[in-house]
Amino acid sequence: MSDPERSLARLAGADHLLVACDFDGTLSPIAEVPGDARPDPAALAALDRLARLPRTAGAIVSGRARAVLARLAGLPGSPLRLIGSHGAEFDGALELTAEGRRRLTEVERDIRRVAPDFEGAIVESKPTGVAFHFRAVPERWREAAARAAREGPGRRPGVIVREGHMVVELLVCRADKGAALERLRLETGASATVFLGDDRTDEDAFGRLGPEDLGVKVGPGETAAVLRIEGQEAVGPLLERLYELRRAGGG
Repeated sequence: MSDPERSLARLAGADHLLVACDFDGTLSPIAEVPGDARPDPAALAALDRLARLPRTAGAIVSGRARAVLARLAGLPGSPLRLIGSHGAEFDGALELTAEGRRRLTEVERDIRRVAPDFEGAIVESKPTGVAFHFRAVPERWREAAARAAREGPGRRPGVIVREGHMVVELLVCRADKGAALERLRLETGASATVFLGDDRTDEDAFGRLGPEDLGVKVGPGETAAVLRIEGQEAVGPLLERLYELRRAGGG
């Protein structure tokens, strides 16, 4: 793993810097109930300050719906880019085909039939799919809950299964954070990128980073990122330090 201060100092001097973060588990502590999640004020403020520096862009790249991200971030007028649904919602509204809408209706109907079998399971509707959260399911039933989602509605033709921390997402539109990050790099003209994330879906973004970039894994687990920080509470200080270094260097 990389030395944090040396890595941040190197990135702070980039000609054009892109700083992108996942939301849940990165900018926000994980909430047992997804609707209860709130951003860490220090982390969000530091990311917003970075995005306001010259030659610097900031973004939140999340599996959440873009409208939910906008509500949770609550930063009207901020230059932060909000990328929802793993990149399927890129700044604007998403248009699903008629077939996609039909498939979404069917898969949501099916997973809502599964959820009552597992106490504590939560179904979250999204623009391009549905998330089946089993964090609050008793531990002895969690694997069975995940399997029921994967091997039931997840087997429908055209449904894409993505698994994260205590969640199975059933998607009807192919998108991933790696492709979203690549598009952001092109649109912002970034010469270097910092991406922070904690979940399996963030590995798609880490895998797209090059030697001039920095991937930061938040918390435990195997990762392609070159730097790891202990947990969500360390995100704010890291972003604040990057802001200080870039501002001091004339960024």
